[in-house]
Amino acid sequence: MFVKDKPEFPPSLSSMEKSKTTNFCMALKDVLKIPNYVRLVCIFSLMQGGFLAFGTNIDQLFAPIGFSNA
Repeated sequence: MFVKDKPEFPPSLSSMEKSKTTNFCMALKDVLKIPNYVRLVCIFSLMQGGFLAFGTNIDQLFAPIGFSNA
């Protein structure tokens, strides 16, 4: 039985494309040009930071009363 090294037709269009290597800094620079992405990251960071700050303060306020976070 004869075995070919390469199929006559590629299984998909993506298999015909050459793989691209992208520098991380260049990709980050491209992503930061998208205003909606920057807005999303800022909103998520503010929400997460507010939640962590609130939780830390509540823990310190209720620790003397006898409540614990465990």
